Amino acid sequence: MKPQVDSIIKGEIEHIFGRRIVSSRDCNQLSDEIYQKTNLQLNPNTLRRFFGLVKAPYPPSHSTLTILSQYCGFQSVDEFEVVTKEENQTESVADGTLHFLVSLFRDIAVENTEDKTFLSLVMNRVLPNLL
Repeated sequence: MKPQVDSIIKGEIEHIFGRRIVSSRDCNQLSDEIYQKTNLQLNPNTLRRFFGLVKAPYPPSHSTLTILSQYCGFQSVDEFEVVTKEENQTESVADGTLHFLVSLFRDIAVENTEDKTFLSLVMNRVLPNLL
């Protein structure tokens, strides 16, 4: 598992849990919540290692990542990785579109709200690509 995916899983867990995981108490509560939501047990010590509260000489196991992915609403860590990768690609395409639109409209002088050239550009070129 790539460290980037571990980081994304951590962020998703904290989002679902409702706060950052910064203490042993948080790990105990998260362990209970994981069990309630998934019927799968994850030791609080494993969570402490995963969140970096205790040093671990090895990365989290595939089964640990699978349980954490299930807590996040996915069937497996592989599904989690595919979905987040697709979301990141979609976001980067959207960011590219946004940057293009900003650069396109940054230096356009619009005389008034009835400017036919500007309205035509927006209606015929921009809106169809956004819909």
